Amino acid sequence: GGTPPRQQVDRPSGGPPVVALTLKVEAPADKLARLRALQAENEAARSVQASVWRDDPVGWAQHHGLYVWSGPHQILESVRDHRLTVVHAGHGISKSHTAAVAAAWWIDTHHARGTTRVVSTAPTFQQVRGVLWQEIRRLQTRERLVGTVNQTEWWIGPEQVGIGRKPADYDPAAFQGYHAEWLL
Repeated sequence: GGTPPRQQVDRPSGGPPVVALTLKVEAPADKLARLRALQAENEAARSVQASVWRDDPVGWAQHHGLYVWSGPHQILESVRDHRLTVVHAGHGISKSHTAAVAAAWWIDTHHARGTTRVVSTAPTFQQVRGVLWQEIRRLQTRERLVGTVNQTEWWIGPEQVGIGRKPADYDPAAFQGYHAEWLL
């Protein structure tokens, strides 16, 4: 920062003096190296933060300013603790929002550990795209979580880390082929 150094130079023809500026121009390679160093620092800080919340989805949600009442609290802890979580509940009690929080928490806290993927579904494709993934997209955008979310997918660089699908009813092979070290 600051003002560039100035040097007064006399013109050989005896005219008025001219001010010469010495500017330091950063080469594109230097800018790229500095950008990569900043990205590495950000990734290291993000990795430390992810490790703090990896085993605490409720704490992660609260850290991000999300209110978690007792129902979603139990759901998030069940998702953390069990391979299968089934929620029997009526309409409008925040099941989709809780599922979006679980997906965002999982990707945010697990993707740096290896291959991570969230696979989601709903009774209709309209619910996958217009309800669940709309909630996921809102969270990812609002919390500035890494990656890009479209209507039914979450990408971090070239890696797809989240997907929403509505397979054909009664298709036992519908979700085969989705593998990851950290699969939700």
